[in-house]
Amino acid sequence: TTIDINDIIKTLIRNQIRNWRELANANPIDVRKELLSPTTITNNSAQSFDDYFTEERIETWIEAAQTRSIDEIMMEILKPHQEPLFVILREKANAGTPKDLSLWKSIPDMLLEQIKQNGAAAAAAANGAVG
Repeated sequence: TTIDINDIIKTLIRNQIRNWRELANANPIDVRKELLSPTTITNNSAQSFDDYFTEERIETWIEAAQTRSIDEIMMEILKPHQEPLFVILREKANAGTPKDLSLWKSIPDMLLEQIKQNGAAAAAAANGAVG
């Protein structure tokens, strides 16, 4: 028995899950219940759907959507310097989420110093590896 992805997409859209952010905020039990509803199953075997749409699988989808959504939100916060600034904040200052970034709000000078220190250390390590 095959599972029709179009049926899955229609079910998610019908339940107001139209993008990553909406999936990130979804309750896995509610999503599973809708995916196992008679309107989704149609021509497929109910048992195959039950085996495929485990709560753990749906939680994995939601976790992936949350990660992707956080990245999208950070890109919106950092416009217009999105990608390079995001990489620097994430890798040099351990500030890869809006919550992480908000922790630096009252001490922006320390954030800049953290980036400079870690950037210099990374450059020195790279130069040592090359030289």
